[in-house]
Formats: sequence, C-alpha cells, structure tokens
Amino acid sequence: MMRLPRFLILGPPFLIRSFLIRSFLFTALLFAFIAPLTASRPASAQSGRRHLTMAEIEALPNSFPIVLRPPTSPTLRPIYTRMVELGEKFNPLNIGVLLSQVLYIESLRTPVIVEGCGAPGLHYARRQNHIRVCYELIPEVNQLLGKPRAKWFEIDSATRAFLMFAMLHEMAHALIKNLSIPVAGREEDAADHFALLFMTQVPDRELAHRIVRAPAAFFFRHSIEVEGPAGHDASDEHESSAQRAADVLCLLYGRHPDPTLAPQLNRTTAACIDFARRAAATWNARLAPHTRVDSGRMF
Repeated sequence: MMRLPRFLILGPPFLIRSFLIRSFLFTALLFAFIAPLTASRPASAQSGRRHLTMAEIEALPNSFPIVLRPPTSPTLRPIYTRMVELGEKFNPLNIGVLLSQVLYIESLRTPVIVEGCGAPGLHYARRQNHIRVCYELIPEVNQLLGKPRAKWFEIDSATRAFLMFAMLHEMAHALIKNLSIPVAGREEDAADHFALLFMTQVPDRELAHRIVRAPAAFFFRHSIEVEGPAGHDASDEHESSAQRAADVLCLLYGRHPDPTLAPQLNRTTAACIDFARRAAATWNARLAPHTRVDSGRMF
C-alpha cells in the first residue's frame, strides 16, 4: 500500500476546518486594505491614483463568470447540488472574482463552464476563450487525494483547495493569452507558479501550508498511481507529476519557510527560497501593467 509523505497526509484538522473559505476572504481583505486597489491606471508615474472603496471593489465585473449546467447523470447530481449550495462566494471555481478585483481586466470575459463531459477534465480552451470544468473531475480528484470511495463525490476543504489551484492555473493561461503576456519557457510551469503564488499570498504560514497540501498530495499520488506504471508522457506539455509535487513544496517553503517541511524538499532550502523569489519577481513584472494593487506588485 502506497504511503504519502507525512507532511502530505490530509488529516481531520484540515477536513473539519474550512481553511479555503478563510483564505479566500482573508486574501480579498489583504488586497483591499493592506494593499489598496486603485480605480484607474495612472496617466504617468507621478500622477496620483484614487483608491477604490469596498463597495466599488465588489461592484467590479467578474471576468470569469460561472455557468453551472445541470448534469444528466444521476451519479453526478450530488456534485452539482453541492456547488449550488456553496454559492458564488465560497465556490472555489469562482476565484476569478478576486482576480477581477485586483487586475484591470474589465474587458476580458472568459466564462467558466461546468458540465458533465463523460470523462474527467479541466482546461482552458484558447479558441473559444472559456474554461471547461467537468463534474467527473471531482471523484478523480478525491480518489487521488486518498479519500475512501464513499467520499469521492463530496466537495470538502481538501477538494476545494485543489480546485482553487486548478482554476488559478487555467486562469493564468487565459491571462497570458488575453493580456498578451510574454512567457519565456514552459507556459504550464508559469501557470503553476501563478496559482501557487496566489494561494500562498496569505501571511499565515500554517494556513498556507494546509491549503497547498492538497495539490502537492494530488500530484504525488498521480505520479505513482497514474504515471507510475508507464512513466510521464513525453508529449504532455506539463512537467511530470512528481516534479510538479516537488515544485509545489519548494515554492511553499520559499514563501513560508518551515523547518518541518525541509526534509520533504528535493533541493536545498536556499534554492527553494530563490525559486519562490524568482517566480514572484517574474509574475510581478508580467502583471505590473495590469495590477490594481497600489504597490504595483501582486506577490
């Protein structure tokens, strides 16, 4: 029986406490109050910028609206019902609301279409400019998070944490295309970095660690249970799942150093701190012309 590294075990404390909801709201407050959002791009570096009120921030249009299509399969119905119950504020697929608040992307519209597809899937369709999420993805995610079969169709904190990562990854692709952001190197790596930087933006180290454990655990299991027998598909634009799991932990350590995490890293702690610093600097430069954050730095 495969064992997860101790750090990646998603124990009861993670599942009972709704860390993802806390992080979503706290991050929104972090940007709104600690890093004020500006109403418009400045005409010059010297010109002043008016800060938005909370009411104005909440009134900004969502560039990533969710379209929930009821599934025809009775098996998938509980997933749809749970997403409806979560509502717009607490549905991890709706993280685009926050992106729409911290970036000047009012003219961008990339719908998030959630539907039954016949197979697991989540991807950004460049030509149609929409993100497609398949209900069948949920049981696959839960299975690879190590949950018993009885919980494969549930959406708990760990599931929401992984979905938040996956959505931010696909939204990064949408931003790169629609904002004509140049990317040197593998775009899939850049999208992973964006998602992880966003999720670790919270100042609470424990909270950041608990949120990011889900994608790390998912990729670790995927590398063994899915890629393991045949190995990583060389035609896949993504890095191997084993490397993605390692990068998750490394960037997490770089953003929130923790001695208990150090033994799980596949490189030195200094290298991970530098890795996270370079990833943040790169994305800050990419988004500098588009961010509402008063400091000009997203991360």
